[in-house]
Amino acid sequence: MILILAPELLANVRDAASASYGEECCGLLLGHLDGDTAKVTAVMAAENVAPEKTRNFEIDPAILFAAHKSARDGGAGIIGNYHPHPNGLARPSKTDGARAFEDNHFWLIVPIDDGGVGDAKAFYHRSGAFEEATLEVANG
Repeated sequence: MILILAPELLANVRDAASASYGEECCGLLLGHLDGDTAKVTAVMAAENVAPEKTRNFEIDPAILFAAHKSARDGGAGIIGNYHPHPNGLARPSKTDGARAFEDNHFWLIVPIDDGGVGDAKAFYHRSGAFEEATLEVANG
């Protein structure tokens, strides 16, 4: 699986992770999936409504509803989510695995610590498991 993300969209995700350091920010990846390749056309920031924002994320249901409505009206669909791992690694955690309920979605994870934001990695969730995806940072 390949996830294509424009540099400015990745910069938005990295900036959000940096600004929320100490807590997990979160948001949606909007775009289109064509075979084994997905192109992100927009990122939609969402409030993290999880009770323990330092360890978990939960996307605000109002943002999910708005994104689904936009897709029904002809906009880009939800193809995944993004969130940072404060003081963690760019790979799905056990908590991510326990909370991943939708198959065929990408997870973009950005590691961050007091040294700054690290390199993002993409994962694809299907059949109840994550597999690392190729992340291409490019326009088009």
